Amino acid sequence: MIKLKVRVLALLTVLCLMPAGLSCGFSGVAQDKEVNNYSFIKDVSAVVHKGDIEYSQETLKDIKNHVNIYMGNGLIGGCIDYLGSMGNPDNRKSVSKTFISHKGFYGRSGDGKECIVPVYTLDFDVTCKGKKLSLNQLEVKDYKQKLDIYEGVARTSFTIYDGGKKIAAVSMEQWMSQYMRNLYANKVDIESFNSEQVEFEPKFKVLNDYSFEGTQYTTESNSSERNERIIYSIKTNTSSAELVFIPAKGYKSKSITKDSAGYIYSVDKKTSFNIDVLSIANNEELVANDVLKKYDSIAYEEHIKLHKKWYSGFWKESLVSFGGDTPFLKIWLRGNYYFAITESAFKSVPFVPHGLSGHAWSYFFPQDYSYVYQNYLTANHRGMADSTIMYWYEHLEDAKAYTKKYLKTEGAFFPWTPPFYNYDSFNKNSIPGQ
Repeated sequence: MIKLKVRVLALLTVLCLMPAGLSCGFSGVAQDKEVNNYSFIKDVSAVVHKGDIEYSQETLKDIKNHVNIYMGNGLIGGCIDYLGSMGNPDNRKSVSKTFISHKGFYGRSGDGKECIVPVYTLDFDVTCKGKKLSLNQLEVKDYKQKLDIYEGVARTSFTIYDGGKKIAAVSMEQWMSQYMRNLYANKVDIESFNSEQVEFEPKFKVLNDYSFEGTQYTTESNSSERNERIIYSIKTNTSSAELVFIPAKGYKSKSITKDSAGYIYSVDKKTSFNIDVLSIANNEELVANDVLKKYDSIAYEEHIKLHKKWYSGFWKESLVSFGGDTPFLKIWLRGNYYFAITESAFKSVPFVPHGLSGHAWSYFFPQDYSYVYQNYLTANHRGMADSTIMYWYEHLEDAKAYTKKYLKTEGAFFPWTPPFYNYDSFNKNSIPGQ
């Protein structure tokens, strides 16, 4: 019998003030293929899937050329590392880079550049025969990871062996919702194969020791129980949040460990659980219980169905066919995916025109704003293109003040790395990132 120690649902309640947003719908205007040589095709998914990103055990051996999978929904974002949470299966050293970020949390790096600060990271602990190991210290085989850009879903699967014995098969499904504000889902399925005792523990780590100049994380030492939830608070100089751990549906807890902010479950044979994150901006005038009520009223299958519907709609109105199967097509498709994940279906969230904004890199991905605008126009998403112009129009006075104060000239210069929240206060006594 295999015991699975399971950390379950998480609710991240972000209390940072977000600016008023803009509508960013699609134009749905078809272009004349005789003019631009584009054409809509019946099976859009077949074309878009050519841009999917796939990794195997062999591709991971070349660490330098491996790029983590990135996901987002315009407000939260994150990179999904090898194994969906851990390091290279062929490298015994843990190199986890699965970070979840919110664009209301930002800091300044050592070289003075402003950047998104990860709110927390996700790892897995595995205990085999009483000894705690990371997944990459066990034998990991049959590793596969795929980012389905048509559905906006990342899937990871692998098999764990110990001493040549097959212990368990693990598969994960991760996505950041494009229909429900700030929902990050990580569905994990585990199947065990022998009677040796193994504990498999998904582990959230609030980054209370993660700091930048002017930004410090602190976590309350005392957690509290509220409706079977364990709550931790996070504070920075500009933002605050609550990270809430919630027991998964359908499982009864064996015991509760307050120190590690988790519920321990004993499960036999085959099981699955969800790790979900919800973050709520306080200007939404919603409380956590209201959002939880809405979340609990819909089954997981319905949640992901609505999410996929947004992506399929995005691609069906996109001009994606270059003809044939060329490297240019892959570049075009993946480029549009990365632009799409900075967009959002939420009317109240402003579009921020950065290639990978909201994600867990230590810097913003630099994109020329005119290029972002042109990219959406050529991809047939005029609503998104308009939102880039409107976003900066609404921030025109801020840009003028920035230009006059720091560049000592008149006009409106938009910095490459503008923060998303409390900009003036953050830069009160310092020079912003260049």
